[in-house]
This record gives sequence, C-alpha cells and structure tokens, in this order.
Amino acid sequence: MLELCGGFDEPLWNRFILQACQEAPFVRHIALSLAAQGRAEKAKLAISHSQSQSQKDDLSAHESYALRKYSSSLPQIRQYLAGTKNPDPRMFLVAGLLIFLFEFQQGNKDMATKQLKTTLALFKNMRSIKSEGYTHVHRLEFPDTLEEAIVEMVVRLESHISNDHGEQSEKSLGIMHVHSASPVEFPEVFKSVCEAQRFHNHIQYWGSPNFAGDASKCVFAYWQRAMGVDVEIPVPRVVPVEEYNGRLREMKMWGRSFRPLLKELKERESREYACALVLYIQWLAFMMVICKRLGWVLDASSPGGDDFIEPTDEDVDDLCWMAVQSGQELCANKYFLRCFVFDVGVLPTFILFM
Repeated sequence: MLELCGGFDEPLWNRFILQACQEAPFVRHIALSLAAQGRAEKAKLAISHSQSQSQKDDLSAHESYALRKYSSSLPQIRQYLAGTKNPDPRMFLVAGLLIFLFEFQQGNKDMATKQLKTTLALFKNMRSIKSEGYTHVHRLEFPDTLEEAIVEMVVRLESHISNDHGEQSEKSLGIMHVHSASPVEFPEVFKSVCEAQRFHNHIQYWGSPNFAGDASKCVFAYWQRAMGVDVEIPVPRVVPVEEYNGRLREMKMWGRSFRPLLKELKERESREYACALVLYIQWLAFMMVICKRLGWVLDASSPGGDDFIEPTDEDVDDLCWMAVQSGQELCANKYFLRCFVFDVGVLPTFILFM
C-alpha cells in the first residue's frame, strides 16, 4: 500500500486501507496479492539483467502466490456476507478499488473497468442516489469519510480510462464533474507536499477544461500512427479564452506557491523531496501542453483579441529541459520509488514531452 501511494502521504493508502486489511480478511488477501504482484515485477526486471535461475524461481513463486491469494479472497467475500451480522459496505468499496488495480496490472482492462462501475454503483446505493449517472463535487479538502475518499480515487481513474485511446463513450463511467464557480485561492507558499498535491489535483483532475486529457488523446493517436495503426487524429477541442485564462492563472499561482517549498525540501534533504519533484515534473508537463497548444485551440471568436489572452511567461524548450533535469535529479534520489503507483507518476508526462 505504501508503494501504491508513490511515497505521498495519502491517508487512503497509508491509513484507511491498512485498517481495512485488519477488519476484513478478503481485503487483506487482495492487498497481499498486489504486494506479490509488485515483487513479481521487480523479479522480472532482475531477470532481464541477469537471467539467473533462482530469480526465475522467485518470479514464478510471486506470481503463483498473487493468483492464489486473489482467488482465495473471492469466496471470503461470500463468507463475510453470510457470517457477519452487519457487514460493513465500506469494506466492499475498498475491495473494489484493489480488485481494479489487480486486474489492471494483469492487463485485463475491460474487467478492471467493470469493477470500477460496480464500485461506483455500490457507493450510489449506500448514499441512496437513484440517478443514472453520478455527479461528483470536487473539493480541495481531503474527504471526510472512507467511502468518499475511495470514490474520489474512482473519479481520478475515470479521467484516465475515458481518455484511453480515445474510447470515451465506451469506457466512461457517466460521472458529471462539478467545479467551484469562484476562483481558487492559493496560499503564498504551500506548507506541505500534501497541501500542494491537493491543489495540484484540482489542476490535474478536477479543472475544466482538461488540457492534459486533450493532449493525451492526441499523443496516443500519433503514437498509434507511428506504430502503423490507421487511426484518426482527434479534432482539437475549442477552448474559450476566458476558460484558458482562468486555468493558466491557476497553474502560474501553483508554481509560485510551490517553488519555495521545493527549495526548502531540497536544502534539508527531506524524504518528501522525491514526491515534490514528481509533482513539479507533472506541472511542467501541463505548462508545456498549454504553451504548445497540444490537442486544443483557442476560440478565435472570443472578444478582446490577443490583448485579452493571458501570456504563458514560459518557453516550451525551457520547460522540456527543466523536466529532463528534474527527472535526472529524481532518479538519483534514494527515496524515489521505481514501481507501479496509483497516480500518474512521471512516465506519462515524459511521453507528452517526447
């Protein structure tokens, strides 16, 4: 669980899910299956470098253990339902999120997406929500309850899945995003990486328009074209100047609030510095997408002309070099986790830079 959060101080992974492992055996076994799967991935990397027989045996043992624990968790769910007087529905929400991760890592993306739909349906049932879709109100504060924290993660996942190879209609979970109409107030300096991450999530997942999603669809299409697949390049989305200006101002304010914290963490050699570098690289990628206008265009009919457009104050080449230098520094950091993590991490952002 501590690896899945990528070293960030995420209460869902660091506290809530670990507590759920103590309360429900089926949650513990799915968590163990993910742990074994993680060890199998590390064993695969070791084999690619040495081809030793003992490492091949380790890989086989970890993969077998992962499948065994995963299989044993499914009948335990039925036992929990039958043997518990008041089964806690939150345990099934936790299990649903972990099952998604297991199936996704196994390459079963359709099965993983179905599991997300089941998890969302269970949450709606718990809250007596009768509507066909689900309206999610984004907040900067961390969710108050375990079920809200899990659904926030589902909403994050939905934004990635619906952008996967442009299959928006097929993969979408039917989530309607509601954003605060008033401008977000950024502190002068972020007090912690956790605070910076919450504001960063607003830009990365919750903001409208979704520049990162537009760029990802475009990049995937060009990537497939390069691989010989005959696909259409998505038509750039038209973004009103007002929306563009609002989003760019938020991104600029995030950078101003974050740089002093990044400098302080580096100077005192904090273990949080690796997480801070991950956020910084992701922010550089979003700034690059804005400057390069990748996957979107400004609405030419907006009033005011060029004088009304917020200047980016950044150069695309400079952003790319800063990302490369930050990436090199991140790889040299002893606290940087090289493993499958729940959130975006840094590899997808470097695909955007490429």
